[in-house]
Amino acid sequence: MNIAIYALTPDGARLGDALRRAFDGTLFLPMRWAREHNATGFERIVDAVAEGFERYDGLIFLTACGIAVRSIAPLLQGKTKDPAVVVMDQAGRFAISLLSGHLGGANGLAEHIAAVTGGTAVITTATDVIGAPAIDIVAKQARLRAAHDIGFREIAAALAAGEPVSLFDPQGLLPLTPKESGCFVWASAPLGPAETDPEVVVDFREHRNRPGRLVLHPPVLVAGVGCRKEASAEDILECITLALSKANLAAKSVAIVTSIDAKSEEPGLLAAATALSAKTLFFSAEELGSVTTPTPSRTVERHMGVKNVCEAAAMLAAQTNRLLVTKVKTQTATTAIARIQQPV
Repeated sequence: MNIAIYALTPDGARLGDALRRAFDGTLFLPMRWAREHNATGFERIVDAVAEGFERYDGLIFLTACGIAVRSIAPLLQGKTKDPAVVVMDQAGRFAISLLSGHLGGANGLAEHIAAVTGGTAVITTATDVIGAPAIDIVAKQARLRAAHDIGFREIAAALAAGEPVSLFDPQGLLPLTPKESGCFVWASAPLGPAETDPEVVVDFREHRNRPGRLVLHPPVLVAGVGCRKEASAEDILECITLALSKANLAAKSVAIVTSIDAKSEEPGLLAAATALSAKTLFFSAEELGSVTTPTPSRTVERHMGVKNVCEAAAMLAAQTNRLLVTKVKTQTATTAIARIQQPV
């Protein structure tokens, strides 16, 4: 983590010096003590925090909790965006996880700080207190992508309250311990449309959003793409979306966008992959030509030297001979969808 450490007193400065060395962080102190400790000086701590809030992954305050709260309050954006914030007294006795305990890593940071100082980590997140899984952390570890972030809060609240939570995870992608597994009711299918009970669905298909449902999409889909020269990102995304809709597949499960190497610098294709948070992978015409595809095209062969780009690329990238969606064509692009077995 990229760590910023803020202190206001001489004792805090000395502790901050030790934590800076332990975490290879940046120490911020009032101007009058900054030079002595080779730190970055500030006139007002609130200004220093405002400048660094989005720059650092973790913020350590060696101050009173109230000072930390007032400094960060105007800057908060949400649990998926805010950095980890930990407050420690200047004697190094208690490391309090204040903000972004799970996704931001403040709980782990507090425990690490306590180990350095010989103090005690103070963790107050409800699931940690009762031993239930932190669903946002578990999902992050498995590289799963939430369809709607609000579902994390609803499931966390249900787990903290000890409510039964249905779990549809046919591939067993959530890395749960045996104890954590006991917090869920394992289901062979998602709950019906009329159900209101809390549930977690782990699937590469789309599912209707509703209160109490958290849908987690594993990155296991490959979008093979062929496109005209200078096709726009919007045109390519439209084609990919159309292909996904043919089998009710989730865009957030697209892990790889792949094509022929002649398209490796095509701006629209690269921008489309970025928009999907997908990796890119390109193959030579010779590699693509070795694949038998459902819908070969003489026109594509005439222009690209291979009978099919999108289907062959999708199957090669997924290391499979089966497509979930065969070639879908628009005016400027073609797309085929394949599935890889494990998230990438």
